[in-house]
Amino acid sequence: AWKGDQLTVWTSNQMIAWGQGELAKTLGIPKEKVRLVSPFIGGGFGGKLFLRADALLAALGARAAKRPVKVALQRPLMMNNTTHRPATIQRVRIGADAQGTILAIGHECWSGDLPGGQADGAVDQTRRLYAGANRMTATRLA
Repeated sequence: AWKGDQLTVWTSNQMIAWGQGELAKTLGIPKEKVRLVSPFIGGGFGGKLFLRADALLAALGARAAKRPVKVALQRPLMMNNTTHRPATIQRVRIGADAQGTILAIGHECWSGDLPGGQADGAVDQTRRLYAGANRMTATRLA
């Protein structure tokens, strides 16, 4: 919704300041003229860090229509028009002692991405968050 030269966008975004800056830059307006409101994130998992086409298209549509615009996508269209996460097959194994302390962890991920893309980083958090002397992670492009 535009109110004069002020833009307010309601979107599901994990990084409000980044989104505000990118939206302002893309539209060619000062950052102070953009307000991003994210009342509900839902499942983000890092996939809602950046500005997506739906937010930009809503802003452009509202400016052209001179009234608020809401973008509503059918479920099958969401993956192509908002954020994209490749399909993954994951195998996780955890070994622990009687007290529940992790002694070993294995996490493998096979993923298919877009042509020319990269494998998904699903195992990255396992590397960063879990202790244990015996750790194995592997990422493979399917």
